[in-house]
Parts: sequence; C-alpha cells; structure tokens
Amino acid sequence: MFRGGLVVFLLLLFLLPLQKTGATMTAVYHQMTINSYDRQCVEATVPLPTGLNLSPWLFCSRLCTNNPSCTAYCYSESACQLLNLIVAPDGYSSQGAVSSSAVSCYVPYSSPGPATTDLARGKPVTTEDTLILDYARGQTVVLGAKCEYTDLDCFCSTYQLTPYLIVNLETTQDVTTVVITASKNKYEDLGDLVVHVGNAGDDSDPVLSRYTGPAGPGEVVTLRGSSALPGRYVSLYKKSFLENALCLCLLQVYSA
Repeated sequence: MFRGGLVVFLLLLFLLPLQKTGATMTAVYHQMTINSYDRQCVEATVPLPTGLNLSPWLFCSRLCTNNPSCTAYCYSESACQLLNLIVAPDGYSSQGAVSSSAVSCYVPYSSPGPATTDLARGKPVTTEDTLILDYARGQTVVLGAKCEYTDLDCFCSTYQLTPYLIVNLETTQDVTTVVITASKNKYEDLGDLVVHVGNAGDDSDPVLSRYTGPAGPGEVVTLRGSSALPGRYVSLYKKSFLENALCLCLLQVYSA
C-alpha cells in the first residue's frame, strides 16, 4: 500500500503555462493513501532526472497537471507514477497521520467541493457479500480513490430485496451531505436509494435524503439533507419491488 497518510498536505503550486492556449492555471494537491493494487491504472512512469533542481513533488505535480488524464500521482526517490483513478472529493483537512513511507501520493483538490473532512474515509463498512467473489468488497468504497480498470473493480452487493451498505463513523457526527460515485460499468444499479443517519445503524434511523436515479456512467451524486442529522451510522438502503444489487465505487460523508 502507498502510505501517504490521510492528513491533508496542501501543495499550492506555481502558475503553470498551458502550451496550447497560453492561459495559466493553479493546481492544488493534497496527500492521501492510495492502495498499491491501483497501479494497474498507471498512465506513465517517469524517472526523476539526475540533478533535479526541483523537489520531487513539484516535478511530479507539473507532469500530472499537464496530463489531462492524470488524476493522482505518487513518487519515490527514483520515479513519478501518473495515475488515472476515480478520486473522491475531500476538504482541506483529513484524519490520520502521515506515514514515513518511501512512496508519497497526492490527489488534486477540486473546488468547489465539500469544505470539511470526509468523515467516512477509512471507516468500517457493513454490507452483504458481493455479487460474485471477484467484485470489490464494501470496505473499498471509503478508500477515497479507486482504479476502475474492469467492471469488477467497484463494489456490487448480492441480489436481494433490500441491499444495503452501512458506514460506522465510530463517533456521533452531524451529517449534512453524502457523495456517491457510480461505477462506469454497473451504474444502472445505483438508484432507488434511501440514506439514513442515526445511532441505530439500520433503516429505522432518520432519512437524510433519497435518490431515485439511476445514475449515469461514473456520475458523482451529491445528496444533501434539509438540515444536519446527528448519528454514528450512515446507511444506504436500496428499496424496490424486485431483487436487485447495490453498486457504487466511492462514498463520502460530510458535515458541511
């Protein structure tokens, strides 16, 4: 695993000239953990030049910012890896400690976006078994980044009357917003959702929001409640008249 840590490290980069338009842009990156199995979404591996007079993160940031398909990058003492991942939105602060790993990974901060920490990042997830054993497990939806290289790389539940996914925030939080990223392949199975927040951890908790769907390929669905709901658990229940699966790639929870 790339252990970049979950503490946000803002890299306010220089203004980068765009060769084709002559315009300028500013890139803002923050540090996060990216799992090693996401290396199959590597766009390019670029050795660090001998005698580099820039810091490695600045050199790699330039490469990523100037590559339209790069959504994250990692670097070691010898090379940059440019990655094309699904990356969850996050705020300017996050939980956890920065690791002393030799590999550091960064993702761009996209604004406008949630202004607070992703409360679900790395927290325990409860769900039924996946549709088939090759699908990603439910725990992967709170990792913050995902390589969807095949149609099995995102989470899909088993077929059931009421598929569900529950995130344990571990402490009671005031929740206002839930952001869900649909699969690029199984997007039609993200819909008929009811989002609950509370301390019971089931569908008896108060309803924060509903989403009829279905989502489009890779769509980012933002669900906001009319007011904050306090709770330790955020529960997604898919409720329809027939047996079906609940499929999604990423899930974030915010207090603002």
